[in-house]
Amino acid sequence: MNKFIQIRFIILTLWVSLFVPTAQAQVKISEITFQKRLHYKVEISNATFLIDKYSGGISSLTDKQGKDWIQWKRLAEEKYPESAAGDFRGMPNFVYGGDDNGTGHPGYEKVMCFNDGENRIRIKSMSGKWEWQYEFFQKYMKIQVLSTPASERNYWFLYEGVPGGEFNPEQQYWGTQKGLKTSMPDYLKGEEEYGKWDWVFFGHQNFNRVLFLVQKRADKNSDTFGFLGDSESGLQSEDGMVVFGFGRGRNATPLLNSNQIFYVGFYEKLVDSDSFSKLASYIQKTIF
Repeated sequence: MNKFIQIRFIILTLWVSLFVPTAQAQVKISEITFQKRLHYKVEISNATFLIDKYSGGISSLTDKQGKDWIQWKRLAEEKYPESAAGDFRGMPNFVYGGDDNGTGHPGYEKVMCFNDGENRIRIKSMSGKWEWQYEFFQKYMKIQVLSTPASERNYWFLYEGVPGGEFNPEQQYWGTQKGLKTSMPDYLKGEEEYGKWDWVFFGHQNFNRVLFLVQKRADKNSDTFGFLGDSESGLQSEDGMVVFGFGRGRNATPLLNSNQIFYVGFYEKLVDSDSFSKLASYIQKTIF
């Protein structure tokens, strides 16, 4: 390599390092208090995540317009179905039942949570049986399960929240890799839908974006979707949440028992039957 080429190479390298942002450079991690609990605040280009430091659960997921798609909050008393307006919400809400119940669910005291680099947060349960990490990129996050007590207890991955920032089944839609859906299964009435889905999405007709969730390693476990109102009025309730679960079987049964990888992100367009293929292409190129 002659001297002129060497100089050009050095200049190009410096330009890339100074002016081309890396994935990590697009991520900002700080600490705040939310709902009277310490949280990590993680900002990427199109979303802000709040992670409860004592449970490892994501209690808030805010889009560019300031709409919170989870809205976890502590209510006066945890009851069914009333807590669909607050305590039940969160993501990924990994562990249900047993001594580690609540691990990964906002509001519990189950984990040690620490910043592990420029774009990662590592979570270890105090029991030593569960470990996972959140890894953040410019437009999405990756959740990698690193350790589970597979012989003792299964887990699931849940999104329990409010697409577009409100409970309004008639204005919301959802779908899977199989297509767009506008059905409104009432979870309280046992009408939830089951399938085997690699990825899902949730949207609101008034907003030009959808939230997508991906399970990277396909399996044969059942997944579920429904709307849970916070009163006996069901879908007509004033508040409530979406109930979605990878590996959530009938009778609220956790089914996952291996170290899975999940992705969460926003696709910044309204999705209808005509544009579904563009969303599918985006997810395929971004994740797979």
